[in-house]
Amino acid sequence: DNISFNTIVSLYQRGGQWEMALHFLSERAMSHDEFSCTEAIALCVNNRQWELALEVLSAMPHRSIEQNTISINAAITSCERSGQWVHALALVQSMSQIRLIPDLITYSTAIAACQAGGQFEHVFRLVSAMLESRITPDANIFATVIDASNESGLWCGALRLISRMQNRLNMDPHMTSFSITLDSCMRNTQPRQARALLQ
Repeated sequence: DNISFNTIVSLYQRGGQWEMALHFLSERAMSHDEFSCTEAIALCVNNRQWELALEVLSAMPHRSIEQNTISINAAITSCERSGQWVHALALVQSMSQIRLIPDLITYSTAIAACQAGGQFEHVFRLVSAMLESRITPDANIFATVIDASNESGLWCGALRLISRMQNRLNMDPHMTSFSITLDSCMRNTQPRQARALLQ
């Protein structure tokens, strides 16, 4: 039953035998339900086993187990923590094919993966997709995107995001994001834009 199953996994983990826990959990997941599969993927996240996470996720439809937003988000997180931005992005794009709608966690994790990989254009596209889907990015996401604008030297992108935060979404700019934007403007010899942000 679930109690004895969880006890076995817990014992493996406490003993530092996460490989055995992963094997046991993966085997069990493929013969049960989406909850068990998501649990297996979550264990992969904690141990940076992104390939196994994707293996479990991709095997679900073949076992007549439906993928859901939670299981895909877990797989995206596994990819993000292992620096696999290509796979993280591919998972986001695959959701429409199975009629799943990305949520805030989906986007925020994929954005973090793309930023870590230096894929700033993908970062901007993901945020645009969020806005089109009427998902409101939180201050942390905006801080990430504005930081990406600063790192890439695309200060105009940072200014556009600040404008959206203030006008379209009725949000106050996060102070860290605000200072990064000002720094970007000043370093790129854009004092007029920097002064405009202070008004």
